[in-house]
Amino acid sequence: MCAIDMGGWVLELHQVDKTPSTFSEFVGEHGYGVHHLGFEVGDARDQVIQFLKDMGYDVDRTIGVYPGSSWTIVDAEDVLGVNLNIKPKR
Repeated sequence: MCAIDMGGWVLELHQVDKTPSTFSEFVGEHGYGVHHLGFEVGDARDQVIQFLKDMGYDVDRTIGVYPGSSWTIVDAEDVLGVNLNIKPKR
């Protein structure tokens, strides 16, 4: 993974491996492209996830934790053409 800070936004480049993941699933179905748009929502993370769940989105697709933060991939491919990545902070 490579993260490039572009000032007001960050470009993340991921290389998939043989480990099953939402990333490798996307490449298998669509080829390489834009997997998700990420949003840092601060303390509103739980409310945003609940709002998206109430709208019918699959919010339990992939949940990850890393030092100092976490992320949730929301399956929005059918509606938006990409997934959403909701996290409190980078």
